[in-house]
Amino acid sequence: MIDAIETFEHNGFTVKICADPDPCDPRKEFDHMVTLACWHRRMDLGDERIDPGTTIKTIVGDVRRAGDKALAILPLYIYEHGGVTMRTGEFSDPFDSGQVGWAYVTRKNAEKMGCVNATPVESVAHEKLTGRAVRYDRDFFEKAIRDEVKEYDDYLTGQVFGYIVEDEEGDELESCWGFYGELDYVRQEAKSAAEHARRPGQVDGGCDARCE
Repeated sequence: MIDAIETFEHNGFTVKICADPDPCDPRKEFDHMVTLACWHRRMDLGDERIDPGTTIKTIVGDVRRAGDKALAILPLYIYEHGGVTMRTGEFSDPFDSGQVGWAYVTRKNAEKMGCVNATPVESVAHEKLTGRAVRYDRDFFEKAIRDEVKEYDDYLTGQVFGYIVEDEEGDELESCWGFYGELDYVRQEAKSAAEHARRPGQVDGGCDARCE
């Protein structure tokens, strides 16, 4: 039995919004443009482990030696007090928080995710023809870093949700899980599911969340 965070009626059905009891780790289950490189004595965080105190110069140099280019890089900080939360900005508590690594985007990862051609000021083809380096939109990639860190923080802090749609008898007609962070979006999807829900004997609707 999953406890509901909130319950409401919609289209003649009962809708329950719940915390996801078994959320997917987004760093292990989904494709990403950003790499989260972390150090921590007790926890396995992010995508790869690096030595404590690794500098931005080391990260950029390692990327360059691998034949790639770092398009954007931001520090990672965590706050630990009965749980863990992560972001790209420092926390005000110096005792329970501190830097834990770096988040960065490489040109190869951006190309793999199909994002490069939409963001450089000049095209990659132009770089090959002229020999001049492409100027990338750093703000775009820094936003991508913050968005992915926010998604990971939602996972770390348990801010992953789902919904259940029930009929008058309390029988489950629809459910969907794996919504990270945005309760308003979960409510909208739950209402849509209730509007398309089918009672027993009819065809069920679908689920568009990232994991179930």
